[in-house]
Order: sequence, then structure tokens, then C-alpha cells
Amino acid sequence: MDSLSLINGQASYFDVNTSLDIKKKFIHKMYLNILPKLFIIGLSLTTIWNEYIELFLDSSTASGLFFIMFYVLFISTAFLYCNYNDISSYYDYKPYSYIFTMCFSYLLTYFSNMLKTSFLIYCTIYLIVFNITTILYTYQNTIKFNYTTLIKTSFTSEFIIFIFLCLFNDIEYLLSTYLFSSITTLYILCDTENMISSNNRTFNVKVDQSSLAAVLLYLDIFTLFPFIINTFIGR
Repeated sequence: MDSLSLINGQASYFDVNTSLDIKKKFIHKMYLNILPKLFIIGLSLTTIWNEYIELFLDSSTASGLFFIMFYVLFISTAFLYCNYNDISSYYDYKPYSYIFTMCFSYLLTYFSNMLKTSFLIYCTIYLIVFNITTILYTYQNTIKFNYTTLIKTSFTSEFIIFIFLCLFNDIEYLLSTYLFSSITTLYILCDTENMISSNNRTFNVKVDQSSLAAVLLYLDIFTLFPFIINTFIGR
């Protein structure tokens, strides 16, 4: 970590003086942190193909667990949202990452079984490929790192997977999953860039908090609601 990223011996927040190398390493570690969570969610989603898991998900117990998981997700999100500065500075924020992964794994699996669809499974495949592509791109030194190339590389890898999946599945169905995952990918990329370049963020992150950044990708969704309200309702 170079001297520009340190203030009084401690890691600083991102600013215009943060080196490109630090940003690149931050993104690399951030996506490495996200990858196992995506695999967990993906494996959870595939359980809808198991007849015993399907029987459980159709039961009243599974419905009750769904509401419990929903409230856990809602309460933990609200608590982190309202106390972000204190938690990110003085407390361990990693449990939130585990809570979010657990809740999303179950909630998305429940929805997939209820709707009898593999839509979210295919979307997760695209996101895993995008994640691995980003990790490999930020690891290598042959191609100079820049945000535009990262976008092109990520979307190219997802498109290749889309073409491959079309050989075995209905193209119209896969097209909808590809478009949805592309929008999600674009949001993640834009939010990642905003995370390491913007000085007007609701939640800031330090250069050594790559694991926290994975949580912020989710938490930043909620910053969109005040913006939408102020833009369209506040006028």
C-alpha cells in the first residue's frame, strides 16, 4: 500500500490521489470476497431440483422460515444502514456479509421453487462468470487496467456463456436471463467505480475494506430510493 493511501499510519478513504494500483488490488480482493457467496447462493438455488428439498420448500414450515429470513434481512439491513459509520469504524461488519448470504440463499431458493423456474440459477451463472473474469483481469499485468476494458471484458465473457447455453436451452428464455444479469452486472460495475472514485457517497469505504465493499454493493441499492423520491416526488 503506497503512502498516498495512508493518513497517520492508517488506511484512508478513496480520493483523487489514490493510485490506480491500489484501486486495482481493492477490486481484485473485493470480487474474491464476493465469489464464494455467489457459489453458495448458486448451490442453494440448485437444490430446487432435489425432490426432497422441493417437498420441504412446499411445506408450511418453509413458508414460516421464509418470513423469518425476510425479517432478519430487513432488520439487519436497516440496522447497518442507520449505523454504518459506527459499525464500519469500530465493530466487525463481517457477520452482516454472512447474514445477507444466508438470507438471500434461502429467499431466492424459495422464490425459485414457488415459481418453478430456473431463471435465477442462470442469472447466477452469468454473475459467477462475470466475477471470475473480473478477478482474472485485475490479477494480470499484461493488459493495462482501466474501467472501460473491465466493462468490455466482463460483458464479452457473459455473452460467450450465453451463446454456449443457447446450444442446450430455449434462446428466448435465456435471452431474458442474459438481459437481467447484464443489467445487474452494469449496476455492480458502476457502483464499484463509484465506490472508488466518488466523494459524494452516502457510504464511504477505506482502501483496506474490500470485504466491506461486498456488503456495500447490496446496501447501496437502498440509497437509490431517497434519490427516486427526491427526483420524482419531491418536486
